[in-house]
This record gives sequence, structure tokens and C-alpha cells, in this order.
Amino acid sequence: MLAGLLLEAGQVVTVRRLVDLLWGSTPPRSARTAVHVYVSGLRRALAELPEATLVTCGQGYQLDVDPQLVDLHLFRQLVAEARSVDDDTRASELLRGALDLWHGPALVGAPASPVLDRIRSGLADERLAAIEERIHLDLRLGRHSYALSKLVELAAEHPLREQLAGMLMLALYRCGRQAEALEVFRKIHRRLVDELGIGPGPELESLHQQILDTDVALAAGPEPGVATQQPVSIVPRQLPGGLGRIVGRDRELAALDALFDRRDRAKQAAVPISVISGMAGVGKTALAVYFGHRVVDRCPDGQLYLDLRGFDSSGAPLHPSEALGQFLRALGVPAGQIPVELPERAAMYRSLVAGRQLLIVLDNAATGEQVRPLLPGTPGSVVLVTSRNRLDGLVAHEDAHQLPLDTLTPSASAELLACVLGARRAEEEPRALAELARLCGQLPLALRMVAANLAARPGGRISDVVGRMTDGNQLAALGALDEEKPVVRAAFDGSYRGLRLEARQLFRRLGLLPGPEFSADAAAKLAGGTVAQAVRQLDQLANAHLVEHVGRDRFRLHELLHRYALERVRIEDSQPDRESAVRRLVGWYLHTAKAALAFLSPEFLRLPKPRTGDSPPKAVFTRGADATAWLDVERANLLAARDLAARCGPDTVAGEFADVLAGLFRPDRRLAGWCPTTAVQV
Repeated sequence: MLAGLLLEAGQVVTVRRLVDLLWGSTPPRSARTAVHVYVSGLRRALAELPEATLVTCGQGYQLDVDPQLVDLHLFRQLVAEARSVDDDTRASELLRGALDLWHGPALVGAPASPVLDRIRSGLADERLAAIEERIHLDLRLGRHSYALSKLVELAAEHPLREQLAGMLMLALYRCGRQAEALEVFRKIHRRLVDELGIGPGPELESLHQQILDTDVALAAGPEPGVATQQPVSIVPRQLPGGLGRIVGRDRELAALDALFDRRDRAKQAAVPISVISGMAGVGKTALAVYFGHRVVDRCPDGQLYLDLRGFDSSGAPLHPSEALGQFLRALGVPAGQIPVELPERAAMYRSLVAGRQLLIVLDNAATGEQVRPLLPGTPGSVVLVTSRNRLDGLVAHEDAHQLPLDTLTPSASAELLACVLGARRAEEEPRALAELARLCGQLPLALRMVAANLAARPGGRISDVVGRMTDGNQLAALGALDEEKPVVRAAFDGSYRGLRLEARQLFRRLGLLPGPEFSADAAAKLAGGTVAQAVRQLDQLANAHLVEHVGRDRFRLHELLHRYALERVRIEDSQPDRESAVRRLVGWYLHTAKAALAFLSPEFLRLPKPRTGDSPPKAVFTRGADATAWLDVERANLLAARDLAARCGPDTVAGEFADVLAGLFRPDRRLAGWCPTTAVQV
């Protein structure tokens, strides 16, 4: 209902149109009555939002809201503005802003109907057209390597789209990969003939011939009339999405601003480094990311970001060698050219960042030793490190600036609650608001989660939440989780109880995961259902801020939430159910790893296959590149799953897991920590 009104914000939407949106051509007899009931409920929900008003207009309804507040309308406005400007650089930035408004497919969670399906398809086409225009501008501006990183995935998703294939060919050619450009043409030519019975269009044919002839016109940089020339090298923008506003951190933000002042001094020889330290949930990452977005104009060469996993419940911090590998790939180094040994990787990294003005955010570090190989060797960049530890060694030896982060003051905590709840609700119950902040221990994570739960229930009262938190003794219950503040447990409980039963079960079983980042497929194995069911439940968890999206069908569970989920599953699920879930998960990782091995090292001599009751897995990869990509994102989980198999058995599965991973990872010798455990297994 709300989606249908927002799609046509400021216009009258008839009841008939709403019926079509909700039920298509086969509405129930009570459809019109149901629409009126939905409208009444929606009006109550919108009562707390002065920015939106739902009014009755004749035979329909109109949602009066500023189009700037609706992402779709803002997207269309930015795209239209980009198409109207003459400056390619400005147009590219406008399109980037428009595309940043998308966070997955449109209308996720809306009911399925023929009308909505057509709308979804149209919106997807609008998004793809904007993406193509942005890439075309990047190619004109000389950003060939950056465009290539986007085109490879897009062309795979849309194998019959000739415009994408042409841009991919051009990007490859300009990056010195002529043979690969010709292979792209060969593949799309064959696919068009096989599936549609036609050949490529004249523009693609002409481009193909130009590449064959090594036409010098193709090797040119920006086309005539382009306002500015951009370097071919990649400008990474890796910062995750941040908060629109942060409160109570003026002193800390000023201290971080001073880092750039130090960098800009002509005689400054050292790399400015700040170590943001504090307890879990105090807002270290939020501060670093917020600041990074605020100073984007002072980082013309990009922003690098990496979660070093220093305090993950799996107990496996990211090895500096693997961290350097990720940074080198982000800076445009092909995987085959990345050195094997840590010192060579560090040297290549320092060479690439020398003299560049980057912001480097090293999040969730465990020790100074984990951080040091990732520090630039020459001035130009600024480094932010977040950690629960002080990392005094960086202060002593690298002249890092220590920035301890404490909980918020009572006034800042109340301000944060009011930002999420709205000023009207905060002013109605000022004493209850202050007490809620006190019960939350002024911890930003707990404050935001409790406020989000309240904001989702416009009719709920702050005093009622205060009473439940006090009477239920929820704060003390968190003390068992590694001595973390009890308020975090209370916030998790409130979100957990608001879930549907199926989503609760999935959330609990996410506690059995060996690491914080996971795929929808892995979640489905834990839940014992289909991937489609898991995706729906994960969307519910994401809406409740219990997991976060980190990529296509990939999610991340905060480390404290991971521990909380593990406690819940041990309490609420029987031991046989937990063991079955772990076996399904380990089995899926094993079978998929075996499928990857079949592509990448089919000649590797493996141990005899143990006899199990599992049916043979279906083919999961059709190309070696897909297998490699899966291994790249699941590397840490595979190691952890191997250890899980070793602990939980049976021995035959643990041995086979060790054997398969030996075949996958021994040749590149990049996986720190593999050989010692392998020796024990064998």
C-alpha cells in the first residue's frame, strides 16, 4: 500500500489502482474494504511524521510528501540533471549519487502481483540505463580500469545486452587486454546466434573490427570536448554507508580534522594516524565512517576500508597478508601479479600509495602488529584505526594519535534518541526519555536499537519500554556475554522478540556460523529451508538491524549479536537440532569446495570419499572464474568450517575437508594458518 502511494507521491491514486497493485486481476471480494482498513492503519503510522500526509481525494488517496524524501523520485531527478549538464565529470558524479540511492532491487517485501511485477521490471531498466550512462562517461573520462571493474559483473548478469558488451570490450582494449576484448565479442556473437538467431548489431561489429585492426582512435583517452582528464588508475571508494548524523562527538571530530591539517603542512614527514579505541558498541566504526564521508573532498585519490576482524567470535583476525591482498586488488593490481610473501606485498602496497592522498580506515584491529604492514611509508595519506584495545605500540613507535571514545553524555544520549524517535515524541515524555538513556548506559549501539524498535511502533510509549526494561532485569542478563555492558543484551532482546517465529529460528542459528560474514545459501542450510525462504527471513533481520547487507545475497552479523544468537540457540534449540544444523552447514561448505576443486585442480589426488547418506551435490559452478570468486569471499569461512568439522566430526568428514582445502589453497600459499592445522588433521 505505502509503496503504491509513494510511487505516485503527490498524485491521486484510485482505490481501483491500489486493488490492482495489491492483488492484480483476481482481488478478493473484500478488496475495497481491505484497502480502506489499510489506509486507516497507514494514517496512524504516518501521524508521527509531519513530512507526510495521507488525504482522501474523491475515489482515491493522495500521499503529500516532498519528492526529495522519496528515493525513487530523487533518483529520477538526479538522472535528469545528469543528462542535462555539459560537463562529463559533473554528470558522472550526479549519476553516482543517483545510483547510491539503490540498496538492492526495488519494492522488496511488496506483495507479488502482475502490476507490481511490471513496475519492478521498469524500475530495474531505469537503474540499468543509469548504470550504463555512468560507465559510458567513465570511459570518456579515461577511467578505464574503474569502468572495467563494474562491467565484468554487469555483462555477466546481462549476457545479451550489446551495449554492455561493447563497453566491456573497449575497457579491456584500453587496459591492454586486446585478446580478452575479442573473446567478449566471440561469446556474445555465439550467444546471440544460438538463443535469438541473430548476429551482433553494426556498432558492435564495427568496434570488433577496430580492435582487430588496433585502431589508434580506440586507444585515445577522453573524447574531444571532455572537460577534464582523469587518471586511468582506480580511485577506490570503499567506505560503507554511514550515519546521516552523529551526536556528541564534536571534540573527536575536531581531533580527526586536525589529522588533515597535519598532513597538509609542508614540512610534515610522518603519516598522520589516529587510533580510535573504546568498548564494543561505543560507536568507533560509526565515527570513522561518518568522518570519512565528511572529508571525501580532501581524499582525491580515494578511500580504502577494511574490517580486520580483530575481535570476531571465530577467533581468527584477518592476517596482514590477506589484508594487503585485498588492498592491492582494490588499487588495481591483477590477482596474478600480487606477491606471495608478506614483505613483498607490503612493499608493493607502499609503492602504490606513495604520494597519494588517501584515507585508509583499518577497522576492528586486534594488535599493532596486525596494522603495521598496512601503513603507508611516505606522507600524503591519513590513517584511522579502530580497536577495542588502545594499541599503545602504534602511539609509541608510529607517532599515532590516541583517540579514546567513551559513552555519550546524558544530554547527547537524549539527543540521539530524539533524532531517531522524532522531536515530538521526545518532548512528550522528557523524564522517560532521560531514564531510557540511563538504562541504555549511554551506549550508542543500544540507544539506536531501542529507539529503532520504538520508532517502528508509533503508538508505543517510552515509559512502557522503560518499565519493561526495569521489571524484566534485561540489563543484568548481558553480563554473561564476555563482560559486555548489560544494555546491549537488553537491546538485542527487544529486537529478537519482535521477529516472526521463522526469523527468530534463523537468527538463533546464525550463532552457529563460524564467522561473521555469510551468504544466503549458508543461512538456508542452518535453517533447513530453501534459499528463497532464507532471503525473506534475512530481509526481516536486516530491517530489525540484526544483520546487515554487505553485497549481493551476502550478510554480516555483528560480533556481539553473534554471541547473543549463540546463547539463544543453546537455550532454545535442542542439541540434536544444533548438531544437525552444523552438519548441514559444514556439508554445504565441503560440497561447494569440492565443486571448486573440480574446476581449479581436477588433477589433485584426494583421499577416498567417505560413504555418507548425503546425495551427490548439484553442479554449482559453470566456470572456473565463478569458483575462484566464491573462494575469494568464503576463504575465512572455509577455514573456520574446516576447524568446525574437526571439532564436531565425524572424522571422515573432517579428513575430507582438510584434503579438499589442501588442494584448493596449498598452491598459492596465501592462506595464513593453513599448514599447521592441516598437519594435525592428516
